[in-house]
Amino acid sequence: MGVSPTVASPAELVDAAVRIAGRLTSTVRVAETIRSTAAADGGVPPWFWQAHGTATGFGGLAMLFGCLDRALPGKGWDRVAHEHLTAAVDSAQRVGVLPIGLSDGVTGLAFTALLLNRDGLRYRRLRRSLDQNLADKLVGFLEERRSRGELFSPDVDVISGAAGIASYLVSRPETDTLSALGAELLGWLANCVTEERLPLRPASRAVDCGLAHGLPGVVAALAVSHMRGAATTRSAAALRSGTDWLWAHRVTDRWGPNWPVDDAHPSSGPAHAAWCYGAPGVARSLLLAGRALRDTALQQAALRASTAVGQRPEKERRLMSPGFCHGTAGLAHILHRTGMESGRADLVAEAHKIFAELVAGFDADSHFGCRNPHVGAPTDNSPGLLDGAAGVAIVLLSAAGRPTPRWDRLFLIR
Repeated sequence: MGVSPTVASPAELVDAAVRIAGRLTSTVRVAETIRSTAAADGGVPPWFWQAHGTATGFGGLAMLFGCLDRALPGKGWDRVAHEHLTAAVDSAQRVGVLPIGLSDGVTGLAFTALLLNRDGLRYRRLRRSLDQNLADKLVGFLEERRSRGELFSPDVDVISGAAGIASYLVSRPETDTLSALGAELLGWLANCVTEERLPLRPASRAVDCGLAHGLPGVVAALAVSHMRGAATTRSAAALRSGTDWLWAHRVTDRWGPNWPVDDAHPSSGPAHAAWCYGAPGVARSLLLAGRALRDTALQQAALRASTAVGQRPEKERRLMSPGFCHGTAGLAHILHRTGMESGRADLVAEAHKIFAELVAGFDADSHFGCRNPHVGAPTDNSPGLLDGAAGVAIVLLSAAGRPTPRWDRLFLIR
């Protein structure tokens, strides 16, 4: 493989996304590859794949194909998106009782159907069914967690908990029972933050400092809802409290602000520079909060942290995969989104450098077009949106400036 160019053209970005997507179009082929992977591991299903999931299943692949249909209309990508959404729903029916969350639960399927609904023209029956299921689950979810003292990451995080649920609910156009429950959920989240009942990592019982599982995800969910018309005194106070806590618990290296995995181990240094943990995700949540509060100083602090990320050498970022969650695709997307919105050419340039590396990294010998060594044994071939090939493809498509659904609200980027 030769030296990658500094910048890939929009056409090259789209071409790379299409080449990866071409490896994912057949639900049968994807399923057979997953089964062979499981067989190689003694029959144990790979942890990185749940067929009904959005982060790690056919729901997320359907989202990618929906974006391709918006970017390249008339190419049949809408049919492929439908096939993958159908596969996800069929798998969910076989599972029976789904969890509530965004990654592998009812919320994730509902989010996918919303983004594929063509402005209300498609999937109306499916959306009604999923929303009713979610409303039923959300009542019990709130009752159970209101009765608790301590809260742990899975209760409130983006992946399986309240922040992820909120990211879907604030995206719905409807005003109904579910939207009223969403207001209750946001009020509960705001109270938790102002009362300093912050999400704890189950193992360390320390406050989680990552966007995927911790306080930054809650802050991002409250900020997005605040900007979308759910502004309340409670949410504003919670944003102040949450951002003050995050800024007070930063660690600083030679490049600028950074964050540890949790507040119990700041001396061990910062986390890697990813969406899930580390400065990229935390800085993005602070930037959203600054915009929600119209706080220029907070926005500038968030941009300083983003600038520091862009200036850190690759070895200091400690990213080992191309994927969205733990890898370079997520980092590049956050830098690009932040740079484009704030007019920061340095952030955009650094993002495009990474995009070019992702394009050059297409691996024709892998099952899905790119390898993800973070996923681990028995394979480094992952098709999913969160950690695998689909996440790389959807980031490259967005980098090309193509009109796509707002898929990145799934990850509380905006």
